[in-house]
Amino acid sequence: MSNSSTTSLTRYSALVGATFSAATASAAPPPGNIVFSSPYATGVLNTSATSLADNAVTGAWTWDLVQTQGTSSIKSNSSTSLTLFSQNIDTVGATASVEFRTTIVSGFESISFDYTSVSFVNSSTGWLKNGTQTTLGSSGTFSHLFAPGDTFGFRVSATYNSSINSATLTISNLTATAAVPEPASAGTWIGLGAAGLIAMRELRRRRDTSAPTQS
Repeated sequence: MSNSSTTSLTRYSALVGATFSAATASAAPPPGNIVFSSPYATGVLNTSATSLADNAVTGAWTWDLVQTQGTSSIKSNSSTSLTLFSQNIDTVGATASVEFRTTIVSGFESISFDYTSVSFVNSSTGWLKNGTQTTLGSSGTFSHLFAPGDTFGFRVSATYNSSINSATLTISNLTATAAVPEPASAGTWIGLGAAGLIAMRELRRRRDTSAPTQS
């Protein structure tokens, strides 16, 4: 084989090798994902279960450990899905619990998401509004109206009861859409407007009756 042929073959092999390496690198899974959309994006979450430090802030969310014993973790399954997990395997009566929450910042909003949940005796999963938990079932779709300044999030808890106990909550497709205020709020504004009209009419009546009559 001539030197020119050898050189061409070497260059071709190098080109194929570089192309294959680049394709392999692009196909490698990312170390994490940003879950949900702004302004409620979580920041980058690992695709493997990770135990964050108490009061850790990731994106718009805070990770609050309220456990007495056990472990709690979070991971991203994709760019639209995350899983929260709590487990306790030691002391009877001790609880592993975590809250993952954010604050409503963009006016009145309707928050919706899909969920699946697995919990056992003395364990629970739920969503939070201003610290109050509403327990979630095994699966479904959630939707609720929130006002500016409300806190919203999730809680996963597991209490040891003579056997390993755990709870798992997977959240996906969380969206926030602008919404009108609750009827009670709208009614308040209507009531204030009506009161203002009545006050103006009364003021006019008094002014007319107090005006001097012409002879």
